[in-house]
Formats: sequence, C-alpha cells, structure tokens
Amino acid sequence: MKREELWKRTPYTRRRLLRAGAAAAIAVSIAAFGSSSLLGNNGIVNASNSGSRSHAAMTVGIADKQFTESYLVADMYQDLLSAHGIPVSRHSFGTSTLAQAAITKGTIDLYPEYTGTGLTDILKLPAISNAIKAYDKVKRLYQKKFKLTWLEQSPFNDTNGVGMKQATANKYHIKTMSDLAKAASNLTFVGLAECAGRPDCLAGMKKVYGINFKKFIPTSSTAVNYQYLLSGRADASEVFTTDSQIAKYHLFVPKDNKGIFPADHVAPVIRDDALRAYPKIRSILNRLAPLLTTKVMSGLNAQVDFGHKDHASVARSFLKAHGLLK
Repeated sequence: MKREELWKRTPYTRRRLLRAGAAAAIAVSIAAFGSSSLLGNNGIVNASNSGSRSHAAMTVGIADKQFTESYLVADMYQDLLSAHGIPVSRHSFGTSTLAQAAITKGTIDLYPEYTGTGLTDILKLPAISNAIKAYDKVKRLYQKKFKLTWLEQSPFNDTNGVGMKQATANKYHIKTMSDLAKAASNLTFVGLAECAGRPDCLAGMKKVYGINFKKFIPTSSTAVNYQYLLSGRADASEVFTTDSQIAKYHLFVPKDNKGIFPADHVAPVIRDDALRAYPKIRSILNRLAPLLTTKVMSGLNAQVDFGHKDHASVARSFLKAHGLLK
C-alpha cells in the first residue's frame, strides 16, 4: 500500500499510527512483545523471538515503525552502527506505542522517534510548536520516566503545512504564512474535513494569521488533496512537510513564521544501557542528524514512494554521498 493511501488523517501525531498500516501483522507483536519482525539487508522480513535475545548486552536492536520515512532513518542507523563494528539486529513495530513498550522492556534498544509524537502519544502532553522547547521537554521527561536518552534531533520537521505550486507562490509573492494571508481570499484550499476545526490547520490559520480562503474543499484522504491541488481544482492544500509529493512535484510550502504547526523532529531514542555499552553511538548518530533536513527527507521519501527504489539502498547511497559510509 502506498504511503499516501494510509493517511486517513486524525490529529497530526495519530497519522503515524494509521500510515504505519499492517495492523494485523502488528498484532503478533502485541502479545508480551515475544515476537517482532527482523528485517535483513535484503529487505526480507523474518520472524524472530526478540524477547529471548541472548546477546542483548552486545547486540543493539534497532526498530522502525513501518512507513517509508521511518524505514529510511532506521536503515541509516543500522548501516552506520554496523560500519563502526557495533553488532545490530533489526525489528519493526507499527506504532509508537508498541515501539515504546519494546524499548522500555529491553526488547529493542534504539529507534527513530518524533518529538511531537513523544510529547502527545507517549507522554500525553500538549504539542509544542517551538522545536527546541519540544526537544528539551521530551529529552528531559524520557530520561526521568524511562531512562531513555534522546540523541541530537534532525532539522527535518514532519509536521503540518500548506502546499502549493511554485507558480502560485510566485504569482502572489508568497514566502511565509503571513504572505499567504494577504492572498488567501483569491485561493481555494483543500484539506481533510477535520482540518476546518483544528488549531494546527484552518482554525489556527484563521486565528493566528487571519487567513480566510475564498473556498475550502473538505476531503477524506491526503491522496485526494493532492489530486485537487495538482489538477488545479485547488490552489493550496493541507500537507505534511516531508510528503514525498512535495519533492516529486516541486511544490512550495510557506514558512510558518508565527509557529502554529507542532514541532515534529526526528531523533534517535536509545536505552541508557545500550549507550553505556557503546558510548560511541552518540557521536556516530549525532554526525548524521544535521544532514537530514526537511527537503532532503522529502526527496528520499520520493525516491522510494515514486521511484520504487529499495529503502535500504536509498539510505545507503545517501550515507555514501555524504562520506559517512565507504
């Protein structure tokens, strides 16, 4: 199933539970987390009894959350640690809830998590739009509550946004959301039906920026949003800022200059025991973090989602291109 077909949108962090898909396959992992998926370099998923890892102290269990972006980042973690002589195993969990339960139990040791997801789904706290404040809060509370360390966060922010064709942005001189407010009365906006009342969508845009679109077209899927935008039936659309369609179709996303969209940056979350066993993991993964920008991640997603490339190969090529792998 394609990434966009999984996004039956509810509040922004919940999309990860939905676009993960494969709920039936995940159910196998729920029972005491005695079984997970082990993904080899050949992309074949093999069953493994992760609860009985006999070399947990020596082998770092890395997990993804079963969608393109998570696969790619976890692939990079796996390749980098392996290249530095750290033995790793690979696992998949369809939701943050499952991954969090697995890492706190010790079934896995490391996985890429989003700051917004950590705040709202795991810690049950309100979302924060400021990236530094969101990161500092999840980092502090994960350490206090779970003995888990957040390493350096990446610049890429997989959050809510408004997408439009570059020609539209040029015509109305739009660079920021404040610029969009000046042109909105001439534009038709498409988004999921619930966008109308959400503080991180139309309701927030109207309240904070004074954005009032000429027309709002409510839909039931992200895929339909893009169909309206690309066909010209809408001038602007609700998007996620690392959507592969943004890179594929060279769309423009105005800067959220007043911060209404939640911060949702990725960082490695790792068990303190694993970090003590291999302290060099910190420096290895921190070197990767600044390379993963929103534009870069959207492009990598597009190579997999539209270019039909293997995610492991895309991740490895990226690392080699930046001198992190030979």
